[in-house]
Amino acid sequence: MTVEEYFSLTEQEKISKCQILCMYEDEDREIFNKVEELFLSKFSHLTSIEKVKCGMAPMLGPYNCIKVFIPKSQKRVSLPKYFEGFPTFKILESQYKTYKILLA
Repeated sequence: MTVEEYFSLTEQEKISKCQILCMYEDEDREIFNKVEELFLSKFSHLTSIEKVKCGMAPMLGPYNCIKVFIPKSQKRVSLPKYFEGFPTFKILESQYKTYKILLA
């Protein structure tokens, strides 16, 4: 699937297609990169967001998502549950770099 094809889908279609994308295939990787870029352009103004990565979820097996890393001291960030079809996970980072995953 090309980037243009993916972004022409409805939100529900994107949610369905998201999990069949493979981040190791070139065309699909372009979709991951574009979603990450769009997410950053929309939410990078939030100072509590430390970094963002669109890819596979940690500790959940092969599950595509947007991972939003937030310092533990700044838990309260309002994010959509899905962005361009990808589920959004908040990952609170402790000083020991252990993660606690929260659904957005």
